[in-house]
Amino acid sequence: MEPAPKISVLMSVRNGLPYVKTTVPGILRQTFAEFEFVIVDNCSTDGTRDYLREISQTDPRIHVLLNERDLGHSGGLNRGLAACRGEWIARIDADDVALPERLERQLAFVGKHPELAVTGCLAYYINEKGERRGKTFHELTTVEKFRDYLARNEAIGLTHPCVFMRRDVVTALGGYREPFGGANDIDLWNRISERGHLILVQPEYLMEYRIHSAAISSGKFLDSRLKYEWVRACMIARRSGKPEPAWDDFLQGWRSVGFFQRANRHRKALAKMYYRLGGENFITEKKVRGGLYFALSALLQPRYALRRLSGQLMRRDVAGEKLISKIAGSVPVRPGPPAPVAVIIACYNSNAYIGEAVESCLQQTRPPEQIIVVDDASTDGSAPMLAEHVKTGKIQLIRNETNLGRCRSFDRALGLVTAKYVAILDADDLALPTRFERQVEFLEAHPRVGCSSSFVHYINAKGVKIAHGVLDLLSERDFQRYLQTEETIGLYCPAVMLRAEVIKNPALRFRPQFWPASDIDLWNRIAEAGWQILVQPEMLTAYRVHTSSAVSSNTRNSRIQYEWVKACLHARRRGVPEPTREEFLVARNRLPWFTRLNRWRKTEAKVAYREAGFAFGERHELRTLKRLVKAFCLQPWYVARRLILQIFNS
Repeated sequence: MEPAPKISVLMSVRNGLPYVKTTVPGILRQTFAEFEFVIVDNCSTDGTRDYLREISQTDPRIHVLLNERDLGHSGGLNRGLAACRGEWIARIDADDVALPERLERQLAFVGKHPELAVTGCLAYYINEKGERRGKTFHELTTVEKFRDYLARNEAIGLTHPCVFMRRDVVTALGGYREPFGGANDIDLWNRISERGHLILVQPEYLMEYRIHSAAISSGKFLDSRLKYEWVRACMIARRSGKPEPAWDDFLQGWRSVGFFQRANRHRKALAKMYYRLGGENFITEKKVRGGLYFALSALLQPRYALRRLSGQLMRRDVAGEKLISKIAGSVPVRPGPPAPVAVIIACYNSNAYIGEAVESCLQQTRPPEQIIVVDDASTDGSAPMLAEHVKTGKIQLIRNETNLGRCRSFDRALGLVTAKYVAILDADDLALPTRFERQVEFLEAHPRVGCSSSFVHYINAKGVKIAHGVLDLLSERDFQRYLQTEETIGLYCPAVMLRAEVIKNPALRFRPQFWPASDIDLWNRIAEAGWQILVQPEMLTAYRVHTSSAVSSNTRNSRIQYEWVKACLHARRRGVPEPTREEFLVARNRLPWFTRLNRWRKTEAKVAYREAGFAFGERHELRTLKRLVKAFCLQPWYVARRLILQIFNS
């Protein structure tokens, strides 16, 4: 008799084309190969059966069970469970994708935690095209969290297609209970936990979880929500030593409460439904509808919506690996020819980061011709480190006798530039390995573009990725919209590359009086000089977010400087002189009180949101949430839009 495999992969499917043609090969390509793949077809009529018959002939690990009648999701899974022989069962749905190391990594995880009966993993959200549009998150990653769930009678929920579970434990409980419908998995995990078994989530992204139009259904959600509440009522009854309520008894009790309690339950259920619909619509590229659903969710239950949005963003880098380490590991053995680029780095008291910044420039697929560092009279020990790089010929160094600021330091460095292009990098940021090669290719392909930026990864003080930054200035049409609507062009300054002929023009330099908004002032004057400005839609720079950075020290002043830059831009385009800062402030204070109040509201919202970003970078979660709540109360649509872009435009 053939020995039982270590793992059985279980899938139940009904009308799974075309996604099943991606799901099945994804399992067959696993790095751990000692498994059987049990597939139950629930009377498919779209060609799925023919595909399963055909592919089962190509791999002996595939066992297809064809139901003569539709047993439903629970019935199909239970039939599959009875056919599984492995010690562990890995679940997957017909529209999801397992990453190649999923089975290997999950088996290793349960090997390290022999008391585990069920584990899940994290997953990337993907849309119908298979494009990643966000990530799941889960806090049930420690034994302490598991015990906390039990103590609070909180129902354990896992992403079902990510589950890895012991077959003997599941079959001893009779598998899935069909009456619980879409909440049958939650019912199973909680019955398992009550038998003294441990359930944890493995903090690794090992799956791609597909969201598509056919899955979006408010009716299905509300039904699942009621079934979830029934599961929870049964769980509480069991833990109290009482019989589980039947479905009809549960419904009668659910509906027999007072009017206000019923209204409150409906409010919470609708808030959760709208939040889910918002996410699903964003993932399927229906962003306007998704935004409306998020707004409705926040209106009905603001704390829930903000907690979920912030929870998505609060997920930690699960590998705990610094981005600089990844850069070091990806350097080509034989770099290409030097890129015609001069990198300018203005450094002031950046001893903790400047070494990594310089190394990131050296570790390029095409290293730059010049790396020019301006030490702006640092007092923290940066000078000796920079001197070592000068001795090896890696950098050209300028030392300021007094602190001149970034704008004047940059001007001093321009005198040494001989390359065709000038790249900006701050002393605490990192250039990803292909940055200069890709940006030169972009500018060569767009001769009318005088200045461009890339997208960025946000990293914290330790160099760990925490979020990403994107911009919408991607085409000539976008650029014209900015000019015609008098929108202010903003770029990620440490990700910018310019043509040397542009930035060497004495009329197109950073103006120190506008610091720290002097970069925004410059980009808009370059556009007014007849050059195009576009953003290259690639992650090529790591932008460090920390509370000791120059722009984080006074976010409110930064906002005022930005408003002054915007006032000057409007003045130039009307053909009138730019206002001085004093004239700008006087005019600002003469506005009607309601206009001033509205401006104050918007400014304070943006300041609070930015402060939340800095707190998030330092992993001060409570402070982050407080700032987010403040910003949301002052300008909810702005905050929701920014958070949603962070989550769903990964």
